[in-house]
Amino acid sequence: MDQAVPDSGTCRSGSPEETLAQARSLAPRFPRALILLEGPLGAGKTLWAKGFAAGLGVQRPVYSPTYTVMNHYADGPRSLFHLDLYRIGCLEELHDIGLFEIIDAGLPCLVEWPERVPQLALLPHVKVTLALPPETAADPAATTRLITWAWHPHGA
Repeated sequence: MDQAVPDSGTCRSGSPEETLAQARSLAPRFPRALILLEGPLGAGKTLWAKGFAAGLGVQRPVYSPTYTVMNHYADGPRSLFHLDLYRIGCLEELHDIGLFEIIDAGLPCLVEWPERVPQLALLPHVKVTLALPPETAADPAATTRLITWAWHPHGA
């Protein structure tokens, strides 16, 4: 585990490449964590997920699970479960797709739109937020993002 990465922090990403690199750097620190990934539409959540997967050693292409709800990326012993809860409305639906079995098995799981099921924040997790800085929020071509992360070992 990379102890150089703290349990919480904030960084400014000026490009998609920097966002990928930031996510890649966090993956070794939290290789078996539940990652709750928040941010507005178009903030780069799936891009961040690609970087995190690469940091875990998953070399397969990573796609948004908006329509599939859950994607599983496996490369030999390395894997990542990636969920998009935008169309999920309740905790029971997460039970139905097996999310809690995945978490109990200690497999890494990245969840976009976790605010749709707020009970997830009660579990141990890393909260990652991608935000548009106020000075660039009105510019649709802006690539600058503020990325914050915090480890919550006992839930929120």
